[in-house]
Amino acid sequence: MARNIADHFERVLIETPKDWKPRVYYWRGGKRSGSLALVLDQIGFKVHLLEGGYAEFRRAVVAV
Repeated sequence: MARNIADHFERVLIETPKDWKPRVYYWRGGKRSGSLALVLDQIGFKVHLLEGGYAEFRRAVVAV
């Protein structure tokens, strides 16, 4: 899991401004989303985890 997160940073996020606000959904959830959220938070991104699975994710996306 850590190698996959590092790959994302090296390919995509390395020069991403800290005010960037992506919406990320892991359909398998659990440890994957929590791990990515932890790393993003620790390097300076504002992180908010949604509880409630896909239905809550859809509500959050539509509200934006």
